[in-house]
Amino acid sequence: MFDKLIDVLLEIVAFFKFWRVIPVHKQGVRIRWGKNPIVLQPGLHFIIPFEIDHVETVVIKPEWVASYVVHITTIDNKTISVGPILKYTILDPIAWLYGVNEAFSNLNEVMRFCTADILAEYTWDDCMTKPVWTKIKNRIKDKTKDLGIEIEDFGLIDLAISRIYITSLNQ
Repeated sequence: MFDKLIDVLLEIVAFFKFWRVIPVHKQGVRIRWGKNPIVLQPGLHFIIPFEIDHVETVVIKPEWVASYVVHITTIDNKTISVGPILKYTILDPIAWLYGVNEAFSNLNEVMRFCTADILAEYTWDDCMTKPVWTKIKNRIKDKTKDLGIEIEDFGLIDLAISRIYITSLNQ
């Protein structure tokens, strides 16, 4: 009973909260009445309570993201598995938070699509070379211009040739 009372009191205090502190490694975006986004730098900011001003924050330091493994058949008919990994920095928090729906999911899907699309044009030996990785990185940059990010680095992890065993049910 006492715990629930404390929870209710904390919710009431949060409802009347008229400030927001943005940490040093983040930027915030303030939206008033659901429109007119404004970027907030790290520090103390006064806001209008009662959810009139709504503040979202994003990390602005470089981050690494790894995508799910991609299975591809190369032009020399080898089925390979690769895991794309990407280092990015958010430059425009408004574009990241509100420019597209689910920017992080979109980034993952673009990584997988561009990796599969380009590696399918090369042989297994070519897939492990830096020029191919640079081509993938540049394609990802082109596809993610509207996300408000800068692509800093790209790589492939868990490179492996897949082995497929087909067995007969009639044995």
